[in-house]
Amino acid sequence: PGHEHSTGPISAEAAQQEATKQVVVLVSKGKLEPSWSGIKPTKVYQKTFEKGPEWIVEFVNSAVSDVAKQTLYLFYTLDGHYLAANFTGN
Repeated sequence: PGHEHSTGPISAEAAQQEATKQVVVLVSKGKLEPSWSGIKPTKVYQKTFEKGPEWIVEFVNSAVSDVAKQTLYLFYTLDGHYLAANFTGN
C-alpha cells in the first residue's frame, strides 16, 4: 500500500518528471551541489546498453565550475525504475 508501480513503459515526459525528483533527492543527500536543485532536464532519450534499452535524462548546469561535471545523466528502466546517475552518460 502507498507504493504505485507501473507495469508498462513510461513516457519520455514521465521519465523527465521522475529524474527531476531524483535530482532533488541527490542534492538533499549531498551527492550533488545545491545549484542542481532548480535545473530542468534538457534532453530525454532512449539508449540501448548490454542489458537492454534505458531512458536517459540529461541536465545541464552551467553554474558548476568543472566543465566535465556540468552535464548530469540519470538512467531509468523503460518502466520507470531509477538505476543510476553520472557525469559520463555511460
